Amino acid sequence: MDQNNLSAFWHFFHLYRAQLGYGLLAAAINALAHYKKNDSARDSFVDVLFCGAIGWGVDAFLRTMGMNPEAAVLVAAMIGYIGATGISDMIKSKLGLGE
Repeated sequence: MDQNNLSAFWHFFHLYRAQLGYGLLAAAINALAHYKKNDSARDSFVDVLFCGAIGWGVDAFLRTMGMNPEAAVLVAAMIGYIGATGISDMIKSKLGLGE
């Protein structure tokens, strides 16, 4: 890896450090919730990745909705605990698409 790639990676990390933190928090809490339920790693891997991706955009979502972005840590933790499947089920029920 040359110096330009390393500095570009560091610049990316520095620009998006808050979003990375929210995503990591959501993913870590979701992984702990799956561990507590004794789920297999295969069953929980995709859910943990999706929670991390959803957690990445928490700050922007709160700003878009006109809410205080300082609550992003709490919302990321709630996303991690609920899980991606729980969020998907909730959205489906609100839209009337559930079983």
